[in-house]
Parts: sequence; C-alpha cells; structure tokens
Amino acid sequence: MEIFKPTAQDIPALLELLEETYHLHHDLDDIYYVPWSDGVKAKLERYLSGAVEAGKPRALAARDAEQCIGLILYKVEGGGAIDTHFNQCGVVSEVVVTGNLRGHGVGRQLLTKVEREFADEGIQHVKLFCSSSNQRARGFYEREGYRPRQQLFCKEI
Repeated sequence: MEIFKPTAQDIPALLELLEETYHLHHDLDDIYYVPWSDGVKAKLERYLSGAVEAGKPRALAARDAEQCIGLILYKVEGGGAIDTHFNQCGVVSEVVVTGNLRGHGVGRQLLTKVEREFADEGIQHVKLFCSSSNQRARGFYEREGYRPRQQLFCKEI
C-alpha cells in the first residue's frame, strides 16, 4: 500500500470512495444525512477538487496497486476557542476506506501519517467528528487514542 498526495486524475476514484461511505452514513442515520443525489455528488466533487488542487482541506490517499482504497481530509484550525486547549488543532474531516479493506490498517496508516504531519507543525491536539450511530468507526478512533469530548445534539422541529 502506498500513501500519496492525490491529483486531479484521482478525483473520480476518490469520489467513488466518498459515495460508498456516504451511503453507509445515510443508512446509519437518515435523519442527519440527506439521500445521495447528483447535487450531493457535485458538492463533494467541488470539495475534493479544492482539497486536491488548492489544499483546502489537505488530502492524502492510499492505493493498492493502481486502485484508490483510502482517503483522509484534514486541516489546521485555530484562533476560535478561547476557553479550551484546542485553540489551534488539527481537524480530520474524513477518513474513508473502501468497504472490503476496512479493518485492515488502511485508515490507521492514513491517520498516523496525518498525526505525524500535525506534530511536525507543532500541533498538539487533533479532533474529528464521528456519527454516534457508527459504532465501528467510534471503536476504531477509541483504539487509536481518541476520546469523546463533546456531543452534538439534534432535534427536528
């Protein structure tokens, strides 16, 4: 497996990975996630283009032979919090691994690479968001040393 910085040529394959994960998230929580549509796909494609072409957010991908099998999107966030230790921190916005390779170390390698990059930049804290209904992902993050700090409460009115 190789971890690499994706290019514009990789966007279609990465979009397929995101779509696969999007369906999983929607199936877990269809109250929070809207159904997949051409509009969602277009927004994700623009988001990926920004990540790949402008580094906003940053992106790393994983491939096995010539197939994209994983993606991580991340950024540095700072200046907003005045009452926490997370004033400047790394933020992981997506960790995506193709379904048949989940649990085989791809996500761990992507996350470790990003954590090292943050540490090299002097970042001491990393945060990420995970759906409360995605028990498998929650378990993964907890095994990697992440701990819940805040809860997002939602109510339909």
